[in-house]
Amino acid sequence: MSKHETKYSEGERELQNHHLSNFGINPYAVGLLVGSYIKRVSPHPVSLDYIVLIDDKEVLIELELRKPGYVGPTKGDAHKLDTLALRMLCRSYFDYVSPWPVSFVYQGIEVHIRAPGVSDSDRKNIARNIFDPT
Repeated sequence: MSKHETKYSEGERELQNHHLSNFGINPYAVGLLVGSYIKRVSPHPVSLDYIVLIDDKEVLIELELRKPGYVGPTKGDAHKLDTLALRMLCRSYFDYVSPWPVSFVYQGIEVHIRAPGVSDSDRKNIARNIFDPT
């Protein structure tokens, strides 16, 4: 699908800080994490599993960052990302959004966050209809 066939321009499809805070996701953590990805890893995609400790219980969160259009086989190093921003983002996702997956574009980078274990029928991207006026 080309840009001309879509309803929105590329800039309108990107989520802004106020959209993220409406979902309960820490916008400053997303900005720091995406910034460190752009500086140190981009354009290689990064996929990682992050474990959040809640009351002596481990909760798994899957996170993926990628630059749209990159098709190479090389994977990026997740150790080059900002660890404080990663911790804050995963914690805010777990506290306010999980178990629903969230996929969005922020500063030209695709961000995909999900908590495994939810059935496929219950999965829906809460950021999908952000620009729908109804």
